[in-house]
Amino acid sequence: MRFSSLPAARHRPAALFAGMWACALCVWVPLYLRNMYLDLVHAKFDLLAGFVGLGAIGLAACFALRPRAFALQPGRLSASILCAPLLCGCYLAAWAMSDNRWTALWGLNGRRAGLALFALCTAAYLIVRLFCPGEAWPALTVLLTAAGALAAALGWLNFWMLDPLGSYYCTLPGTGDLYLSTLGNLNFFAGFLCLCFPSALRCVFTARSRAGRGLAGAAGAVILSGLIIANTDTAWVALGAMLALLCCDRRLTAAQLGLVSRMGAGVCAAALATGLALAGGATSRVVLRTGSALLTRPPVALAGLAVTLAVAAVCAARTFAPWRLFRPLGIAAVALLAVGFALPSLFGVSLGPLNGAFWLKSGWGSSRWDVWGVLWQQYRELPPLQKLFGVGADGVNALLNPRHTTTLIVLTGEVFDSAHNEYLQHLVCGGALGAACWVAFLVWHILQGMRARPFAALTLAGYGALALFSITSPMLLPLCFVAAAFAAMPPVPPQKGAWACFAPGLLLLFPALVLANQVETLTL
Repeated sequence: MRFSSLPAARHRPAALFAGMWACALCVWVPLYLRNMYLDLVHAKFDLLAGFVGLGAIGLAACFALRPRAFALQPGRLSASILCAPLLCGCYLAAWAMSDNRWTALWGLNGRRAGLALFALCTAAYLIVRLFCPGEAWPALTVLLTAAGALAAALGWLNFWMLDPLGSYYCTLPGTGDLYLSTLGNLNFFAGFLCLCFPSALRCVFTARSRAGRGLAGAAGAVILSGLIIANTDTAWVALGAMLALLCCDRRLTAAQLGLVSRMGAGVCAAALATGLALAGGATSRVVLRTGSALLTRPPVALAGLAVTLAVAAVCAARTFAPWRLFRPLGIAAVALLAVGFALPSLFGVSLGPLNGAFWLKSGWGSSRWDVWGVLWQQYRELPPLQKLFGVGADGVNALLNPRHTTTLIVLTGEVFDSAHNEYLQHLVCGGALGAACWVAFLVWHILQGMRARPFAALTLAGYGALALFSITSPMLLPLCFVAAAFAAMPPVPPQKGAWACFAPGLLLLFPALVLANQVETLTL
């Protein structure tokens, strides 16, 4: 099946309602702009809870009015559907053993990465997977493309000291350089753009007119250009993972590779213009560093522009299978990366100016390596039962502080309350079983999606790469679960099946009832 082919599905009243809910859930909603970051994270969590409740009520109403509308296709129920509920089950067991059940349920203030978040995402995943029609995915990709382009455009305005929404400079004096657009912290901003990029690709590849293809391509270029000002190398790693998966796929054609190259040329042109403007004395809100600083150097941007335009010209002139070229290159790149990390880290061989990127030692990854070492040691000291089920969601802060606060300040110069690695975070907070369920959830749905909905699989691959250096939050996790739900949908329309399988995800919220009487006395 080519990237441009789309499966047909049969419309049903309940499925259409769930599809509308799924689209609304993932669209960029600029709420609570008056108090950014902490309030925005809470607003996203509340928005997720509201939509899950709305979806559940709507499905119940549709079932009461038209029970036959809940007939599902065979294939919607498969073994992969168990990963998310099992992940929640691990966190539920960890909540029962946790010393701080309030944090284990709701998460830290400004994070909201507790059991409630995983339960809501699981409910969203099950509702979308079981009831949402396949036609909702194309509509969702269009909405995400527009949302990503708008967020990136607003980010560029903020970068050049223009604040039309009045969200940062008046409310966050002296710290506004950490925030662009309406996604909060720069890491969330970059992550959202990465997850929107596959949707832009789908819109470009499936456009039926030249004007539509050009508009979608321009939106994709704007989304990618936002990574320049996002100022985080994690986003470039995620983009590289998605492009590698795309270019190694047999279904990618030379013409489609040319379209991707044109978007890359647009990004290089934006980097060149940014570099020249900064060299000319223009004032920016954020000081570019590392990968973004390198890309905006005029010689580097010019070289990238020349290469991307050359690739686009070759793809327009010739017909070939890109995967035959990129698969060997991908294998060679992985081998070089492995050697690059092994030589300095295991054998002490210096790589000169590349040591900072490849030598795994104290200070690597903005001091993440030091935090990971402390957390790994802490995990090894846990009792056997907690090694299996974890210490409870968002429990890393209790392990690190205050016991290791002084040590981390000496090593890193700052205090950490998160692993900044979602896999390690799941291992510590959800135990070995929770980490296994999370990895199985991502890998299984990526493999399923590559067969039926490759752009949903690319979104999950991007999130998997981001998770190596990021933290769990309501800003991005719901989109990951919704993309997984679409990735698991079969390419053929469903017929009949069970309809109430989303109930386990909702039942996992029962600890909220246990703590409801403490709301007045407990604070986040």
